[in-house]
Amino acid sequence: MRLRKIAFIVFLFLIFAFNQVNVVYAEQLIVTGKVSLPCYSDGNIGKYLKENANKLSLDSDANYLELKTSTDKLGNKHIRTQQEYLGLPIYGSEIIVHINISNQVNTVTGNHTVNTKNRAIKKGALISPGEAIAAAKKNVEYNSKSIVVKKLNRSITIQPTEKAELMWYEHKGQLNLAYVIDLNTVMPKPSAWKVFVDATNARVIDKYSNLKDWVHINGTGIGVKGDTKTLDLLDGQDGYYYMVDTTSNNSDQIGAIQTYQYRTETDDLEIMYDTDTYFSDNNQKTAVDAHYYHGLVLDYFKNKFSWLSYNGQGSTILPVVHFNLDGYENAGYYGNGFFVYADGDSNPYNSPELPPTNAWSAALDVIGHEYVHGVTEATCNLEYRDQSGALNESLSDIFGQVIERQIKSETDWKLGEEVFIDSENAFRDMADPTLYGQPAHINNYLYTLEDNGGVHTNSGITNKALYELATRIGDNKTLELCFYAMNNFFTTTTDFQGAANLLYLSAKSLYGAGSLECQAVFDSFNIVGIVVDTDGPTADSVTTSCGRSTTNSSFQVYANNVADPSEVDKVLFP
Repeated sequence: MRLRKIAFIVFLFLIFAFNQVNVVYAEQLIVTGKVSLPCYSDGNIGKYLKENANKLSLDSDANYLELKTSTDKLGNKHIRTQQEYLGLPIYGSEIIVHINISNQVNTVTGNHTVNTKNRAIKKGALISPGEAIAAAKKNVEYNSKSIVVKKLNRSITIQPTEKAELMWYEHKGQLNLAYVIDLNTVMPKPSAWKVFVDATNARVIDKYSNLKDWVHINGTGIGVKGDTKTLDLLDGQDGYYYMVDTTSNNSDQIGAIQTYQYRTETDDLEIMYDTDTYFSDNNQKTAVDAHYYHGLVLDYFKNKFSWLSYNGQGSTILPVVHFNLDGYENAGYYGNGFFVYADGDSNPYNSPELPPTNAWSAALDVIGHEYVHGVTEATCNLEYRDQSGALNESLSDIFGQVIERQIKSETDWKLGEEVFIDSENAFRDMADPTLYGQPAHINNYLYTLEDNGGVHTNSGITNKALYELATRIGDNKTLELCFYAMNNFFTTTTDFQGAANLLYLSAKSLYGAGSLECQAVFDSFNIVGIVVDTDGPTADSVTTSCGRSTTNSSFQVYANNVADPSEVDKVLFP
């Protein structure tokens, strides 16, 4: 039985439909070639960008604040900056400067906003952050309450996350002063909203759901499918053994992975425990899978990429099982280390078209998928709507799928089979997205206001491209390119065209120009109708921070969020 509607109905992570405006946040920028001599030594990347703004097609009225610097395995440095105007950040505008081992700036990429001075609206008194948060709450489906988490011999109250940051936000061709509001809560219903509130009148100008729903001692447990798994536990020295893994990454005094259950009767979270080291009760099986699989995924990223925990900082991972609030039938990444999993249902959403499901933690690829939402948030923080949101989904899919393929020695490209009692069913198929109602070519892109612009549907296009890439260069190199691009090239609003170009640039960085890997990226995206732009025009020399210049630079900028992605026009800057 082929389930064409599952991808539309089941795998939506509590997305609420609303009227949204297609906003062009920033133009995509790719500058390649030697854009400075080996004299970059003052360490002031903002000064470099400011001095060369015109040559780099950047806005000379803006400033660029350094956010973070990473060094890849080749010794290249990647400096991520935030575009600012009048001391405030411009939402979605990030420039990444790439410096080679000779201390040359050889590539500049990112998304930037142009003509800021003429488009910025600075009139009107500002409302307070509290007033902005209150306005945001009234405009979305959001009810919050604190939760009590019982950890070993103590209880901790976790409050909802509600914060506001004043930024410039592009809306209807103008730059508005706006508060960017984050509203995150687990209880009484998981929700994570990004709301944009005009700072002069408290009017909500945009919004979208940001909820991305998939003393040491050894023990064992029985999973949902009846298989026995080895567990890393904590002996509490109190007659109980707890699902706390301190071996994978000793991030704090309690442990790297702490697995909880939601308790309906007391409306709180309780850490999973037993009087012995054998977790076999029926209510423990979903926790056994969640605890075990999160450990596998954590170890995979640590061993393959030297990446500690979901955010690279070694933070504690908090899987929550039996999460069945208000008929919740899904898996999701809430943020702050929380990954929630429902128990499954014999009649999901009371729909006769949907087959019975197991507990969602039974699927390793689903857990890998949710985990990578955390990785994406910590690296490039892809906005969870429209093309960047679909790309966000595809990255989670490719990592989750490959992790399961390698650990379980599987050969297919279906996602989520273990969630279903009948394992012939699945949510998506990366090899043939059309089997489950997804497009596999940019010409079939779905324009919709639902599901944050169809993030779970249009991801089929980039899923197909990444599948084709894996068949050409292998699973390992595909993940390596994706992780490299996430860390060093992708920005908040990277779209499909940007992903293709930047994965190509990643292949060029890792394997060299003209490599088989570069050709594989080109061919894979060409299959889905996205043509990688491999080069650009020659530009004039660029002045460096030390007063010299060099030549042989190429600029490429692409229109972003146009009406029809199949008709993207390339804009060249001479």
